[in-house]
Amino acid sequence: MAAVIGKRMEQAPTQVGNGSIPHTVKARPPFFFMIASRGWEFVESEGCWLPVLKRHYIDPGVNGITASRNPSQAYSEREQRGFAVIRPEDARLGEFRHYVQTLPYQGGGSYCLSVFEAAEVMPGGRVFIQRDEAEYNRFRRHLVASGMVPPLDPRWKRELLGEMRQTLNRKAARAAAAMPGSPAHAKFATYEAWFKAAEAADGPTDEAKPKRSRARAEA
Repeated sequence: MAAVIGKRMEQAPTQVGNGSIPHTVKARPPFFFMIASRGWEFVESEGCWLPVLKRHYIDPGVNGITASRNPSQAYSEREQRGFAVIRPEDARLGEFRHYVQTLPYQGGGSYCLSVFEAAEVMPGGRVFIQRDEAEYNRFRRHLVASGMVPPLDPRWKRELLGEMRQTLNRKAARAAAAMPGSPAHAKFATYEAWFKAAEAADGPTDEAKPKRSRARAEA
């Protein structure tokens, strides 16, 4: 049976046992999220643009991380390069504070995911990772609403839309050259509708409400 495991990093570590990540799976060191100035994407399910989160791994000797795993220098270096750094310990994160979880790992070292992800250890040792997209998007909305990430700059939006328009034009050309009934026509229509929605949308204007538990939803 698959086992979903993990603890937030500020909690006591989980003991390694039968429900742990096998040593045959590559370790994943702790990390922090960061966002580039133009790091935004249109999320159709949310009806708005949301920041794209990149991971900076806290791996000693790599990218400004000291032997003691102190990420302070890495924080400063990334901020100087224009990234918005999301420190896991920042109080402005509220309920999302300490968004990194550490999982028991048989190989030594650490195996870390975000708290929006769940690892399932399957028979034979394979690990599947799934992300709760609704909670992840709620987190991204919070980063903007709390001021930790600056609002989407209209100039970056124009540039991103310009890149998307190039894709739209290529799909239009393929559709024009395709035979009637070709999948190229449906692909163009779908992308065109998505592009128009992205063009009309902006960054998030508020925070999404926490999703209700099944018990409350059925009450």
